[in-house]
Amino acid sequence: MKKMIFVYDTLVDNFGSDSKHKWHFVDNHAKIANLIKNFINFATIEQFRNFRSEFYRDREDLLNLCKRTLEEAAKNIRNKYELSTQAPEDIKKAIWLLSSLRQINVIYGESEEAEKNKTVIDALRQRFEQEEKKKDGKRGKKRKGARGGREEERGGREGQKKGKGRKRGGKRRAKGGWAGGSEW
Repeated sequence: MKKMIFVYDTLVDNFGSDSKHKWHFVDNHAKIANLIKNFINFATIEQFRNFRSEFYRDREDLLNLCKRTLEEAAKNIRNKYELSTQAPEDIKKAIWLLSSLRQINVIYGESEEAEKNKTVIDALRQRFEQEEKKKDGKRGKKRKGARGGREEERGGREGQKKGKGRKRGGKRRAKGGWAGGSEW
């Protein structure tokens, strides 16, 4: 796991902070954090949490790596939302990553960290709801238009007659027939 994070960090550093792939790396970081979380068997770590047990230090390092990557990925996703995309899906990702981190904190009795994550999650949920309300408000204004809301009722192609306005595939020859196949 540590090597995977090292390779990822090296790749990001080599591309630089002004790369056109900057925001793609943020999404990949979230995927890597999720992958690390899924690799860990939290029941086993909890069972052997005694510092006298074998491989205690390795388990603790793995758990701390998971927490750190989840927290960094959520922070990077929030930065991506604020600086670049303004897409509600990014807020959803950040909420999901922080919820995973909060669950880990609750499992291991870290109530301070869990409460801190809960307040951040609540703030992000409120922001997400505000974005959804803005989006719904804009949709309602656009759809009403000159026809008094009929577009909203029809919903796209349902109101169109078959054959009207549809385009057929293939190329047409100058003297009838289709260029790609036989005559009908």
